[in-house]
Amino acid sequence: MNFFYFITIVILLTMLQIFFIFLYNKIAINFDFVDIPSERKLHKGKIPMTGGAVIFTMIVFYYFIFPTDNNLKIIFIVSSFIFIIGLIDDKINLPFAYRFVLQFLASITIIGFGIRIYDLGEIYNISINLGGFGIILSALSIVGFTNSINFSDGLDGLASGYIINGLISLLIFSIFFGNYNNLEIIIFLILFLIIFLFSNFKIYLPKTFLGDSGSTFLGFF
Repeated sequence: MNFFYFITIVILLTMLQIFFIFLYNKIAINFDFVDIPSERKLHKGKIPMTGGAVIFTMIVFYYFIFPTDNNLKIIFIVSSFIFIIGLIDDKINLPFAYRFVLQFLASITIIGFGIRIYDLGEIYNISINLGGFGIILSALSIVGFTNSINFSDGLDGLASGYIINGLISLLIFSIFFGNYNNLEIIIFLILFLIIFLFSNFKIYLPKTFLGDSGSTFLGFF
């Protein structure tokens, strides 16, 4: 990609994300889509749960700007279902069993398209193929990681920090092994999350939370 073009897109998407932070915050306050302090929630004031919605919107823009392969399209479409479930949960608090079953069905959908763990690589030039167990391991990994990110979302910056750490690791190992496929989405996700952190910590931007919609969507995606 042309470097000037890349920098221009970064600047435009950054400005666009800041715009959506202000816009969605205003909408959330008007529709009472906010997190209210309680005995187990020690933040001050009503905080809009729009961080996930902003990041989701930015990924939609990414898909319009950059060509993506079919696997990424499938992952995003199924992840959108997880995002919608999270939005509903943020508003009416769905029972965990419902969310777990729906997440499991979403993971099976992903696996049904062939996006799963097939082997554990090679040890001493011997490939460790998983066969049918790879399906089970894939489902457990997807649902487990989705909920682990969601459960970690109890302190400002923690869940998004875990995601950024994972993305940077993917970026480093991809470059190290010469795999340059889909690096753009990783780079832009890191950018979107860093901008969210400015909002999450209320640095120059209005404060927002990821909400279950954001934490489960990012974990699944």
